[in-house]
Amino acid sequence: MLDTDMGYEVAQEYMNRLHNQGIDNSFLELESDKGMDNFDNLIDDLIYYPELESLGFNIFELSGLEELVVEIMTQILGNDYEEDLRDFVNITESYDSDNPMEGFTGFFVGLAEFPILRSFHIANLGTSASAVTMSHEFTHGFTIRAAYMLNDYLGNIHYDEFPSIMMEKMFTNEFAKYSDDDIESKITTIRHDICSHSAHIMLDHIRNEDVLDEYEETIAKHMYHLGYGYIVCDTYATYLYNLYKDDPKKFLKFYRALIKGEINLKDYFKKYDVSFENDKVLDTYIKSLKTNI
Repeated sequence: MLDTDMGYEVAQEYMNRLHNQGIDNSFLELESDKGMDNFDNLIDDLIYYPELESLGFNIFELSGLEELVVEIMTQILGNDYEEDLRDFVNITESYDSDNPMEGFTGFFVGLAEFPILRSFHIANLGTSASAVTMSHEFTHGFTIRAAYMLNDYLGNIHYDEFPSIMMEKMFTNEFAKYSDDDIESKITTIRHDICSHSAHIMLDHIRNEDVLDEYEETIAKHMYHLGYGYIVCDTYATYLYNLYKDDPKKFLKFYRALIKGEINLKDYFKKYDVSFENDKVLDTYIKSLKTNI
């Protein structure tokens, strides 16, 4: 059901964030005919992605798992991040969920509108999937700060999830050395499943927008923007992950600059010619959809 108080509050927070930080929420990928055509073609593939079956994940001793997360993320981001990562571990809490990759970052805005991290909430802490979720949410911890240090860091609200999804892929590539449950393929499949559900949400909104009341429309628009953002970010990260594997050292130089807030996401994407007008970007993602089923 759309008419939930929590859903409405989250949608309102989203709109307030756009207003207070002056973040663009236009659909940039759809502003050209080719971008629109490629996005429509991708939606057609996503809506027919098969329903996700139950996936099993390895169980780890918690302190050892946390140490692995810190070790691998420090390897990716650099030694300067180790202390922050250990602090993040100390404010991480677990909760039960049927979604193996669910998690969220809790923060509040402090003096001078600077965000203060309060907690990380990770579903089913102790599984291999939860380690990947930790990498995702901890990256949000860094990019939340970066967004307040660099004006127009995101460039567009729909790119909010990109640094974290990109981290997921790099992290999982390294974490797979310690987990024998085919974690990389499973995480990719889950991410594609999320994007498939996002595609259905977007189409449902288009079909039903004329019959929604104002309350429902607020929630539906928020879900539409979230779905669009997840699809765009997963598409871009899937393409760029191949560049990472070709030359990790070269790739990480610019990814680290992104996490530090030294460059914004629009410039980052331009550097790699990542857009929905680049057929290679879409071809890479569609190939991944057909491979990870």
